[in-house]
Amino acid sequence: EVIGSLVEMFLDRATELGQLIKLDPSKPDDPYVWGMYSLPSAPAKGGLWTTPVVGGSAADNDVSGAWTVFDGDRAMGDGVVVSALYPSTPIASGFRSGYAPTGASGRVTQADGRALLRIDDRPAREVFAEWTEGEVVAAEGPDTPILAASSWAPLGREIGSVAGVPFHLLAHPAVARADGGLDLFAVVAAGETLHQMTGSPDSLTTRAGRLARAVLEEEAIAGAASGALVVFCGGSMLAMR
Repeated sequence: EVIGSLVEMFLDRATELGQLIKLDPSKPDDPYVWGMYSLPSAPAKGGLWTTPVVGGSAADNDVSGAWTVFDGDRAMGDGVVVSALYPSTPIASGFRSGYAPTGASGRVTQADGRALLRIDDRPAREVFAEWTEGEVVAAEGPDTPILAASSWAPLGREIGSVAGVPFHLLAHPAVARADGGLDLFAVVAAGETLHQMTGSPDSLTTRAGRLARAVLEEEAIAGAASGALVVFCGGSMLAMR
């Protein structure tokens, strides 16, 4: 797979790996094959236009774990669906999470893939319960599914900034484990800083309109847009119900 990164966002990760990178998905632990920078030497920023890629992870109807994707002809629980669009007019894209940091944060001191075990040398579940004031899950207890309950309280990693505002990559907690860990919907690594994020039905329902206006303004699109493809988190939608 060859992937072009959005250099216009000036993300540090893009300057480390290159603006055009090749990945080997058969090697999940070390998929990086090569990277090409838009300028002769690294780190380099800017200069390479890319094809925007938008989408999301697989989902189900009731957050029971029966994740499925489909392409119109078939459905599968362990696949990827890619649709290519060839618009005849200029396009623009954008992203807003609808969540903001609460100010609570800590460093990952032990993790195993998507299992977050310790934050600041304390059980991750205990820290998360403290950050969320016990509203999502208790600090101790049996294995407890919390994906729906944590919809308004995901964890975030700062990966860059847009117009001076920190940009966070979210990781939603799925299960609070009896051993004190948290199972997440994203891989985390020791040394990363996690921020407690917060959102509300109002902040998420109004973000679509805010995002549409921002894209039109930032991309200086004149006149009315012909249409829009909006991807909205299914977990957030279920939580709002």
